[in-house]
Amino acid sequence: MNDKIINIEHHQIDMRYLHTRIIDKKLVEQLRQSIKTYKQLRPVYVIKDQNESNHFILIDGYLRVLACKECGLDTVTAILNEDDEEKAILNVLKSDQQRPFQAIEEGLLLNELANCYGRSMSELAQLIGRDKSWVQRRLVLVRDLPQSILSAVKEGTISAWLAVRILGPLARANEQHSKLLVDYLRKNQVSTRQMSRFFEHYKKSNKNVRENMCRTPELFLSSLSQRDNEQKIRKLIRGPEGQFLDDLSTIAKTIERLLKRSHDVFDPLHSDDYKKCVHMKINQIMTLMKILNERKQNDQRRPQKDNNNSSSTRNGDTSD
Repeated sequence: MNDKIINIEHHQIDMRYLHTRIIDKKLVEQLRQSIKTYKQLRPVYVIKDQNESNHFILIDGYLRVLACKECGLDTVTAILNEDDEEKAILNVLKSDQQRPFQAIEEGLLLNELANCYGRSMSELAQLIGRDKSWVQRRLVLVRDLPQSILSAVKEGTISAWLAVRILGPLARANEQHSKLLVDYLRKNQVSTRQMSRFFEHYKKSNKNVRENMCRTPELFLSSLSQRDNEQKIRKLIRGPEGQFLDDLSTIAKTIERLLKRSHDVFDPLHSDDYKKCVHMKINQIMTLMKILNERKQNDQRRPQKDNNNSSSTRNGDTSD
């Protein structure tokens, strides 16, 4: 093995693949704290720059280099590998990383190999030991996302999940609305749950409402938060008894829907396995309802306590 450990200064490092990494600010801060306390524990991975002497191309360890810079360290510890640039990138994609790459990062590296070295999807799959569909999914992921969304993901201002599940589909339907939301999310922290609910409401709304939602998302999110707080207060006021009644109402509505569908599904031509499954589920429901009914009857037969007497007894007052 020809790898060797070296110390290199920041100006010697060519960070040409920085655009293929997601800059997770929280992770960089964790690394900064670790390096400040324990020094750099894991070396980064570099190769020689054939075009510039005494310079090195950083293949892996971008967040560690950024953390070392923030710690004020003059040098970075690195493993110098003798592989050429393409092979070094392939090795990173093949290896098990301590910090696993996100799918978008893998897609960006694969896209780099495809563009710079003219590799086909079949060749890439073979070179990294993956099937072609795995490579295709990652390439489609980064090639279909608009540049504004991809940039926001790489900056760490929006999550990859949000980009793929919400902003990407939204951009295909209405690019302007997607841009407005990306601009808002760059400056404001919004949870994944809030954005999921935002998108569900968006899909059901008319053109004017959608426009207002994307131009002033803070108004919708504020009303959403207010509604959640009101629901929590109502739940608190109603207590477990209210929740119990709500659950019973849900069961009643579900059974009503089942009754409406029953004429279509109770067909003698259905398979025996299907009939058996339906039979078991209905028996299960009937058994549970029987237990619930028995519990209700037992509670009704239980004698009620005199609250005033029990209260007096607890306070030690036994006078007539």
